[in-house]
Amino acid sequence: MAVYFSRPDYLENFLNYINDKETGLSCIGFTRDDTLISFAKEHSISLLLTDDACFDTGLRRLKTELTIVLTEDPGIRTDPDVYPVDIYQPVDAILREILKVISDSDIPVSPLTVRDSACIYCFTSPVGRCLKTSLAMAVSQHLSDSAPTIYLNLEPVSGFPVMTGETGESDLSDLLFFLRDEPKERYALRLGSMIRMISGVHYVFPAMNPADITQITAEDIFRLLQASADAGYRNIVLDTGIWLSGFEAVLDRCRRILVPAVKDPVSEAKLTSLLSYLRYTGQTALSERMQIITPPYFRELPSIASDMRGTDIGRYASGLI
Repeated sequence: MAVYFSRPDYLENFLNYINDKETGLSCIGFTRDDTLISFAKEHSISLLLTDDACFDTGLRRLKTELTIVLTEDPGIRTDPDVYPVDIYQPVDAILREILKVISDSDIPVSPLTVRDSACIYCFTSPVGRCLKTSLAMAVSQHLSDSAPTIYLNLEPVSGFPVMTGETGESDLSDLLFFLRDEPKERYALRLGSMIRMISGVHYVFPAMNPADITQITAEDIFRLLQASADAGYRNIVLDTGIWLSGFEAVLDRCRRILVPAVKDPVSEAKLTSLLSYLRYTGQTALSERMQIITPPYFRELPSIASDMRGTDIGRYASGLI
């Protein structure tokens, strides 16, 4: 991707941001149009990213497969093969739009460098009201302090629209749908186009339709894990609410399986039933890897959309890592 901005400081900051996000994009920056035009005479440019002022001063003649223009008024641009992106939004939202445009295009993407396997933490439980999601997010925040971390909520009803005050233009269901047909080298781009952030933790907006989650398979989750690893995440935190088809194979890939529980007869019966099922089906080793945790009573519980590190539950979660 060729990136052209007339201000060197803006160009440097933008390229540093792109590189820090490990999107898999190969970028080369320019601050002079004559240098870019000379470069284009000897090299094919698949994608050009620039702004209104630079594009209108002579880059219209430049031959590219795709041009993305950061603009103050996206609605007025009607140039063919030019995609306007609103410049007045956070840089992570700009990057998300750029990656979505690339993902939806036919531009060839070079295979990503093979990365080390990510460390997968899974929070799952047959018990309700056990602080599973709060603990999963608190652990994610602590993990993000030392390495890129992504939180993935696989619950039928997550509550995220209420807790974050946001609604997803695209959600986990859309991502899983796209990954079924995407070639593997485009996984990270598609994931990057849907990433949001809470207190240093990256996440994909959870599924809005509860029925979508009940239909996903272990293969869908494996593609999601592959996309996360390809995108450079060193920690992946799964927050699961139901026992999905083939879920045992997913759990077998996890480094840690944390099962929050509470002390009451019904909850203990549910947990005992799950462990008995695993032993009955010959998966004793998996049942023994499950770490049963019984969180203490917390007088106050912060929203998962806040920084939980300094709270009581945040301090408790740090001890689970």
